[in-house]
Amino acid sequence: IFTASWHRLPLAALSRVEYIFKPKTRDQRSRVFDYLEDVYMSVRGLRGATVAREDRPEVILTATRELLEAILEANPSLELDDMASALFTVSADLRSVYPAQAARQMGWQLVPLMCAQEIPVPGSLERCIRVLIHWNTNLPPEAVRHVYLHGAASLRPDLAGEQSSQRRQ
Repeated sequence: IFTASWHRLPLAALSRVEYIFKPKTRDQRSRVFDYLEDVYMSVRGLRGATVAREDRPEVILTATRELLEAILEANPSLELDDMASALFTVSADLRSVYPAQAARQMGWQLVPLMCAQEIPVPGSLERCIRVLIHWNTNLPPEAVRHVYLHGAASLRPDLAGEQSSQRRQ
């Protein structure tokens, strides 16, 4: 009755499904689970980072737009409706503008966005802008393409793939 992917669905959700649909036979129960398997979706974290040349609003917004466009290009199935939220962080030396403003300018009006400052660890990458997008998708984790541009590729060389290396300067 249970397929391999059902271990990911919370028990409370299964109980609610059984309460709503009231499957009486094994066949009915199986059909309910088949239906849910089609609509059930995981939330994946999609990471990206870049650096800004200096702490000026137009420079930060341009760098952020470049990063978000690269993420969308690297993940063609990513749609705004599938984004649960996005968290932007900046290093302590970037204070002139919120990077989320670039996302709003790109039309991300209904995506919940938040900005924060990175922990100022000595020796960390300067003028760094990072994003973590929470993506509702059925893609497996290995199919998600993380994007690290310019000097930020040094943060995760294991994840900075072909897309990132083409954009490094």
